Amino acid sequence: MADEAKELSLLSKLELRIALAADDTALTTVLTTYLCPLLLKLNSPHVAVRNKVVSICTHINTRVTPESVILPVQALLTQFKEHSGVALIRYFDLLYINKTLDRIGKVEKEKCFEIFIQDVGAMETKGVPVEQRAHVLHLIVTLSNFMTLPGRGTEKDGLLRETLKITDEDANWLAEWFGKLLLLQLPPKSQSPKNWVSPGLTSSEHEFLTFFGKETIWTSQSSTNSVTLAQSRRIAAQMLASGMFKDSERFFPAVFASADTDSVLSDIGDDMLKRVVPNTDFEDRVLISRIFELFFGTTGIDARHAARPALRLKLLSYLSRSTISTTFTDEVARMIDDGLSPATMDGSDTVMQGMPTTHGSVNRKSHGLEETKLRAGLFNYIRYLARVGSSESLHKLASGIIERLKSFVEDQGHPKAAYTCTTQELESRAFAYEIIGIMAKAGPSETIIEPNLELLKWLFNSLSGDTSSSSMSISIDQALSTMLSTFAKQNLPG
Repeated sequence: MADEAKELSLLSKLELRIALAADDTALTTVLTTYLCPLLLKLNSPHVAVRNKVVSICTHINTRVTPESVILPVQALLTQFKEHSGVALIRYFDLLYINKTLDRIGKVEKEKCFEIFIQDVGAMETKGVPVEQRAHVLHLIVTLSNFMTLPGRGTEKDGLLRETLKITDEDANWLAEWFGKLLLLQLPPKSQSPKNWVSPGLTSSEHEFLTFFGKETIWTSQSSTNSVTLAQSRRIAAQMLASGMFKDSERFFPAVFASADTDSVLSDIGDDMLKRVVPNTDFEDRVLISRIFELFFGTTGIDARHAARPALRLKLLSYLSRSTISTTFTDEVARMIDDGLSPATMDGSDTVMQGMPTTHGSVNRKSHGLEETKLRAGLFNYIRYLARVGSSESLHKLASGIIERLKSFVEDQGHPKAAYTCTTQELESRAFAYEIIGIMAKAGPSETIIEPNLELLKWLFNSLSGDTSSSSMSISIDQALSTMLSTFAKQNLPG
C-alpha cells in the first residue's frame, strides 16, 4: 500500500505541474520530460495508479490539440518498441506518436523512420496485436515519404541496410507488406467494401492493409502527413528498389509493380526486375509454388484471390523460364483447361481472364486484349513444356492438352469457324492447330497411333474444310507434318 500511495502522490504532483503549464511552450517542456515516464506507470500492479494515469492522459489530450505543442515522438517510439508487451503503454504511445508526427520537421521524421523499422519483424512474436501492427505499417509508409534515399547503386545505397540496422527478419516483414501494399486496390464506388478483396490478397491481408474497414485512411487528406494509396504504393516501390532489401526479398514485389497500370510504379518494377531476375532461381519449388498460388488463388478459409490478368500474364512468363514448373502437372493441366475454356453464359471468362467471384462478373469485351495476351502466353508455355518437359510429365499431360485444344477450336466452329472471328481469335485458332502437332509428337505414341487414328482424321478434315482465314491451312499443314514425321518412325502393329 505504501508503494501505491507513493506512486499516486507523484502522479498528483505531475498532474498539477501539467495543469499549471502557462502556455504551449511550457507544456511542451513538461511533457518532453515526463510523458514517457508517466505512460510507464500504466504497467503498475496497482489499479488505482493505472486509473490515475488514464485520467491524467485524458487531461493531456485536451491540452495537446494546438500544433504548437510538440511531444517527444522519438522517445515514445523507443518506448513503444521496448515495452511492446504492455497493451496500455502501446496504445498511448501510438496515440501520442500519431498526434505529433504532423508537427515535427523532416530530419526528425527520418529519425523516427529509422527507429520504427528496427525490430519491426518481431512485433508478432512480442505479442503486438494485429491492429497495431497495421497501424505501424501505415506510419512507416507515411514516414517513408520524408526519407531521402541515396542514389541507386552508390556506396551509400549498398550500405543502407547496415546503416539503418535492419535485420533479415525486419527486411522480410517490410518486403512482404510493401509487396502486398502494391496489390491493394480499393473497391469501385459501385462495390460494397465489405464484399471486396483485392486480387492477389487474402481477406485478412486486405483487412490489415485497410485498417480493418477504414479504407478512407488511403484517401483522406486530413493532415500534412496523409498520403493517398497511389502515393503510398510508389513510396513502397522506391523503398523496395533501394539497398534496404536483397534481390531475393523483392522479386515478387518487383513483379507486382511491373504489372501495375500506374506507369510510374511499373517503371520502378521493370527497373528492379532487370537486377532481380538474373539472381532468381526459377528452379526453386517454393518460388514456383507461390507463382501458381498467385495465379489461381486458393480455396478454403481466408482464401487468396487470383491475381489480376496483367499480373497473371507476368507470372506466366516466369513459368516459361522454369523447367521444374513442368513437373507441377496438376497446376499445368488446370492452367491449360481454364485458359482455353469458353466464356460462361453471363459473359465472364474463366480464371485466365475473370476476377474472383466476389468482384462480380467480368465484361468479356473490355478484357479482350488481356484475354488474348494471356492465351498467347499460355500457348508459348505449352511450347516450352513440349521442349523441356520430362517424359513423365508429357505422358501425363499430352492427351488432355490435345483434347482441350481440339475443344477450343470446335467451340469456335469446326471444320471452319461458325462466326466472324477477330484477328486475335484467328491467331489463337492457328496456334492451337500448331500446338496439337507439337504435343502429339512430344506425348506417348498412343496419342498418334490410336485405334481409329481419330486425331489424324480430325486434322485432315480441318485441312480441307477450315477456311476461316487464308493462312489457316499453313498452321494445320504444319501440325500434320510434325505428326506424320513422328508417325513414320513408329513401329506399327502387323
